[in-house]
Amino acid sequence: MKRYVGSLLAVILVFSLCGVAAAEEPAWEITYQQVEDPADYGVEQNTVARNTKTGEILPISQCDFSWEGTYVYAYAPAGTEWEPVTVEPAAFSDLEEGSGYPYGISQMAARGVLQGTPEGQFLPDKTLSRAEMAAVLARLASLPDGSGTGGYADVPADSWYAGSVTALQELGVLVPDTNFFPDREVTRQELVTMVCRLTRAIGTLPSPDADALALSDVADGTSVADYAREAYAALRQAGFDVLEDVEWWEDAPIDALDAYDTYLRPGMAVSRAQAAEFLTRYVQHFLRRVQPAIPTQAAEEAGLADEMPRIDGSTSTLPLTDALYNTLFVNGYNHPMRPDAHSKTIDSYKRLIAGEADIILVPDPSSAVTDLAAEAQVELEYIPIASEALVFFTGKNNAAEGLTSEQIREIYVDNQYQNWQEVGGPDAPLAAFCRNNDSGSHAQMERFFLGDASIHADIQRERTSVAMASILTDVQQYEREHPGSFALGYSMYYYYEQTGMIVGRENLKLLAVDGVLPSEASIADGSYPLATYYYAVLRKDTPEDAPARRLAAWLTSEAGQAAIQLAGFGALSAN
Repeated sequence: MKRYVGSLLAVILVFSLCGVAAAEEPAWEITYQQVEDPADYGVEQNTVARNTKTGEILPISQCDFSWEGTYVYAYAPAGTEWEPVTVEPAAFSDLEEGSGYPYGISQMAARGVLQGTPEGQFLPDKTLSRAEMAAVLARLASLPDGSGTGGYADVPADSWYAGSVTALQELGVLVPDTNFFPDREVTRQELVTMVCRLTRAIGTLPSPDADALALSDVADGTSVADYAREAYAALRQAGFDVLEDVEWWEDAPIDALDAYDTYLRPGMAVSRAQAAEFLTRYVQHFLRRVQPAIPTQAAEEAGLADEMPRIDGSTSTLPLTDALYNTLFVNGYNHPMRPDAHSKTIDSYKRLIAGEADIILVPDPSSAVTDLAAEAQVELEYIPIASEALVFFTGKNNAAEGLTSEQIREIYVDNQYQNWQEVGGPDAPLAAFCRNNDSGSHAQMERFFLGDASIHADIQRERTSVAMASILTDVQQYEREHPGSFALGYSMYYYYEQTGMIVGRENLKLLAVDGVLPSEASIADGSYPLATYYYAVLRKDTPEDAPARRLAAWLTSEAGQAAIQLAGFGALSAN
């Protein structure tokens, strides 16, 4: 067993049972202990929590490494005392270890969830009965045996599985009925439904939206039984595995990434090996969802360990918010103050002005923003935190290499040019795309080119991209639909470079402006004419000791600038 350091730290989570009001005392909790960094990855994989009173492994437990330390997490009934232990991977005579040895079987066997036969075999291809699955799920959740038969006529009170069946029914995992059918094979949809109910009983699981309920992205979604549809939708929407099979199209090109169909096969019986893999992934994902955010030394030094400000911003700065949370906290993605999305530039300014946000991460404000602040009689404070630039792009096969500032203004304000030949490019139609007026990149257009003018009405009407990512794809799509034409679009440099690799920009290239091509170097030294900043924006009256000011100060510190670079933005120190 690895020596562990520090004391037990508990984060109590209050949960509801299938929509019923939460009890006065929480039934389950996530706790964690810091341990020594593992000597090798195999030790980390096999370090779990053991109940110090019963000596039993807590199945919903695992060890995770982070740059700030290694922690063992356990999710169990409140008040459970435990210690970290390293367990030996299970071995079975009918499985060849080292050659495709199933990881899930090893993990579930080591945790005592799926056990082998007295002869030392696992029988991976044997299907599970409903009685066996009841015992498996009861062990997974560390449930004590219930008394009785659960009210089922076909569950003998003295059967080996009666206690598990009753415990699961008391928890709401099994529904009351005349018979339980203990010897019948468990199907995929039955397993998924029971796991969904278990998750709701011991934890949280949001209700799925209508799109998720449709299961329209799977080839056999209509074959899912009505009772199981909500369970599939809820687990899938929350990121859980639900035993999906993927079949690639045999005649598809090798680079066709979407040439496949997904199948649930809900009526298929579940084998022991499949159940082991499924439950191992379930435990891993469940714990990732509930692991508490643990302050790092950086958070302690910045004075942000106990309280974070309400952060908002532009679409482009969401990776920055993610990076700062992941730097300030272990498991920062689970911090209760971390936003799942930004409200976009104009809306985030509105929320800051209204006092609904404490700090926003945005590019320069547009005239609409300054007008809003003036009307509300709110003075804003702008603190530069990262280098950025407005950039223009076109199709990679366009022979044009750049534009002048005057040409850009004449294109977007006057709609003066309809052919690239008129601005020094090839003889090809020119189609300019713009962003919506409440976007951050439009604010940069106002600053550098528009002034009090507006983008030409024809461009706004015909070619406005309403999302930051869509202008990249819109430019490419236009050129595919209009062979021989080349489109023009604009965005922010670091968003184009980082996010563009995800949404796709393989057919695009950046254009020089006034003879200077945008790059980290030309933006940093100021030679690129459209260089600017991202800002942390506060209300001027924000108290000096407020978390928002502490965060702004940290973002300009050496540690904060490193986080900014990690997020794919340009650090101030480069200027």
